Amino acid sequence: MMTMHINSCSKKIEIHNEVSSSLCSICLLLLTLCSVFAQEPGTKKWEFLGGGGYQSSPAIGRDGTVYIGSYDHKVYALDGQTGTKKWEFLTADWVLSSPTIAEDGTIYVSGIDHKVYALDGETGNKKWEFLAENGVYSSPAIGADGTIYFGSWDHKVYAVNGQTGLKKWEFLTGDQVGSSPTIAPDGTVYVTSRDSNVYALIGQTGEKKWQFRELIFGAGSAPMDFEGTVYVLSGESYVYALNGQTGEQKWGTRTEPFASFTDLSISSAGNLYVGASRGKLYCLHGATGIELWEFKAGDTIGGAPAIGSDGTVYFGSWDKKIYALDGDTGQKKWDFLTGDQIMGSVALGKDGTLYVGSNDKKVYAIVSGSLGLANSPWPMFGQNSLHTGRVEGPSVPHSELSVRINQLPEGNKVEISMKLELGKTYLLERSSNLLEWAPAGPGFVAPAQNIFTDLAPNGDVSFFRLRQLQ
Repeated sequence: MMTMHINSCSKKIEIHNEVSSSLCSICLLLLTLCSVFAQEPGTKKWEFLGGGGYQSSPAIGRDGTVYIGSYDHKVYALDGQTGTKKWEFLTADWVLSSPTIAEDGTIYVSGIDHKVYALDGETGNKKWEFLAENGVYSSPAIGADGTIYFGSWDHKVYAVNGQTGLKKWEFLTGDQVGSSPTIAPDGTVYVTSRDSNVYALIGQTGEKKWQFRELIFGAGSAPMDFEGTVYVLSGESYVYALNGQTGEQKWGTRTEPFASFTDLSISSAGNLYVGASRGKLYCLHGATGIELWEFKAGDTIGGAPAIGSDGTVYFGSWDKKIYALDGDTGQKKWDFLTGDQIMGSVALGKDGTLYVGSNDKKVYAIVSGSLGLANSPWPMFGQNSLHTGRVEGPSVPHSELSVRINQLPEGNKVEISMKLELGKTYLLERSSNLLEWAPAGPGFVAPAQNIFTDLAPNGDVSFFRLRQLQ
């Protein structure tokens, strides 16, 4: 069932979503079209002023709450719609890592104070803490069974029970582990270390499956695509593609000497977007490593880009700007200027809001122009808005729903155009309270139908839903 929220400030927009064939009523999405689409892409929705700068990437809860760590030693929970602070949690040192959100809403976050914390997502109350032997820059990843994985500057990778905080195992590398783990669908944990290795570890036991030693101070996470290829970054601008099962190198490429990479994301087409220290964002062909295009910002690229559902690539830079690029060409769509360097990864919410922290002590919410993340193996830091760091299979649509809503110039009318699954019968219904529903037009059989209907009187809110009939 599709639910749409419309009032008289609606404008022409497009919505794309997936339809499940297993339900008679197909539940798709709820959108407040005025608040989401009235502003142009690149427009600020709100800003929040904290007590320090941010290197942490925001994590977005299922209820829209935004969680972020700060140089002021705090973790903040913000209302995603307004930027109002819900709570804050004080640690003993900088929080440079990015929070991770479990299925039950628990927030896991690590700090330079050598600790990993489990916090109640609603209240910020501490559930437990785990003490490592040195600072924890690594952002935690969550396995399918709830196990928490992270690295530390004590040279170790840890696995901790997510409910109790008790250690399950540890694995010793040869140097600091500041990168964030990646978890494959089979539970394998991939992590890079400053000992120039990438390790593949069995998630249940911590036993090493393989290691690949070609890295120069391994950097960033080790994202995996749907075919099982693991991509890792090395100092001096090397990128490697490895077989996730064996560690065998598929290809390696170097983009620019004497530059270092920050992190990468993977597009729906399998291409890589990689940020570098000399201010360039590269698009590399995922199967070969061949450079497709590059974009020059004014300074180092901050963290991993986020990829929107329409293919737009979003990222921040030390030149104080947030950029939106066409993912196919690298052409700039817009940029947004903050007050200081952007050192962390941007995060993209399901409603298309872009969240990012800047060293000007502010967290920004910006209209992106995309409707959520791309359906790709690794569309942003941590793989998803919860930052679980876990790769799952692709979302395979049964059919694609395309809706265009256009407010007509004559009076209080709206036109709804739909592209639906062939041969299926649908009914559009309207409600003012989400409890009582009435037909907004006759039932119709796809493939296509344009419905002209009235908005609610006096510009009041209208909710529309689309039902697939038996």
